[in-house]
Amino acid sequence: MASKYGSDRNYVLPGDKTRTPVTHEQFLEYMRPLWRQRKALERAGFCNPPRNFICSVECSNCPYANHENMVSLTTLEQNGLEIEAPGDLVESVANVMFENQLREALPQLDVIDQIIIRVYVLHDMEATERECAEMISKAIGRKYSHQSVHKRIPEAAKRIAKLVKYQF
Repeated sequence: MASKYGSDRNYVLPGDKTRTPVTHEQFLEYMRPLWRQRKALERAGFCNPPRNFICSVECSNCPYANHENMVSLTTLEQNGLEIEAPGDLVESVANVMFENQLREALPQLDVIDQIIIRVYVLHDMEATERECAEMISKAIGRKYSHQSVHKRIPEAAKRIAKLVKYQF
């Protein structure tokens, strides 16, 4: 009995005009990144294609794309976001969104964690652990050592991750 995905089934990549047959493994290797990206776009509310629609992840001409939620590249550049390459666009936008979430969650943390997150995660200022300890000492009004900063960094990261619901 042949398996569900046996060798008797022919696979063809979408958009291939020559209709060259490929193996099941080659088909999955080609399609998985597209499926992941399509699912991410669906979850983000950018598109809602029917199940039988073959998505090429080219949203500019897609009839199922929700263009109201999309931001143009020129708008991003006008707002100060520098994008080196088109492949970095998704990562750049995700980083900006994540930083905004972190900045919104900062007031919920204590002063020590706020300083640590601003120095080591948001990179608002360049500082060593000793300089960070001095800033914390000034903020809380008592001595704080750089060894304590070093120990507190993972705890602060866990607290902020919990506030923005980030899993690592």
